[in-house]
Amino acid sequence: MGCNTTTIGVLIASASLAIVGAVVALAVAAINAGTFWGAFGNAIPVGIAAGLVAVALAAVNGAAAYVTSSCRTGSCKAQGDALFANLLALGTALAVLLAAVIVGAFGASIPWAGVAVAVALGVAALACGISLVALGPAINALETCVVGPGPASPAVAFATFATMLAWAACFALAVATGVLPPGPRPG
Repeated sequence: MGCNTTTIGVLIASASLAIVGAVVALAVAAINAGTFWGAFGNAIPVGIAAGLVAVALAAVNGAAAYVTSSCRTGSCKAQGDALFANLLALGTALAVLLAAVIVGAFGASIPWAGVAVAVALGVAALACGISLVALGPAINALETCVVGPGPASPAVAFATFATMLAWAACFALAVATGVLPPGPRPG
């Protein structure tokens, strides 16, 4: 069995889309946290976010296991090792985010205290976003090594797009929760 970048791409795309869904659920919780009555229902979006982060973590661990079993030998070992390192970084960030989301499910339901929880989740989302930045180029480098130069396969191209979408969502959540400044404002 050789290194199948299509399988890895599908797993990475699945994880990335689950991260986007989790970020949307956390954004809903952050908006609700600012109101007295909205905070009481926050366990639902935070619980959904926890489930989606768990799905993303499972997909990332699956991709890492697949890379370990078939892509870290031969002439493409360096690219396989680089992708594996990126997957480990993302897996670690997702594990921290999952723990924060589970703990946050309790605090997010307390009126106005949920704002502090949202900021903590924004920090964890920022860590995920940072680890997603290098994932797209890493899978593309591995596929170029395995298949040769040319256009990326549909699965790898979609995985690259999905990772960009996920890191943009993570950084947007970090900005929305005040973890990152919004940047310069015109005028």
